Amino acid sequence: MSIEDEIRTLRQIPMFRDMEVSKLKLMAFAGQRITYRKDEVLFDQGAASDAVYIVLEGEVDVVRSGGAGDVLLARLGETELIGEMGVLCDKPRTARIVAHTDVQALRIDKMTFNHIVQQVPQLAMAIIRELSERLENVNERLAARGK
Repeated sequence: MSIEDEIRTLRQIPMFRDMEVSKLKLMAFAGQRITYRKDEVLFDQGAASDAVYIVLEGEVDVVRSGGAGDVLLARLGETELIGEMGVLCDKPRTARIVAHTDVQALRIDKMTFNHIVQQVPQLAMAIIRELSERLENVNERLAARGK
């Protein structure tokens, strides 16, 4: 995939859609393209939040381990941003990410991602909206279980 292809992929992510091309290029250049095979772990629950990942191809499972064993929280696919909560909050990973299929991902280190978020206020707002929607979805699922 060329840098132009990566920029087009980044542009498909709703929170990056309105970003300047120069910021998208910075993310694409600063990012490290990594291939994961099916069942390979991108990162473990409890690990240091040192980067965010953008799924370029394939699907990943978000798995949380606890007293009742492993729970599949979500299956995410192309153009999904993963790991931003830990990076932004400077907290350890809250879940394990496992390749459900073969995966191509763009890894953007914490410092670069935080720098871009600080430089692009609309990105910060887009991340807040995305995280709020995820929280609302979790609240709805929990409420449905309680009925």
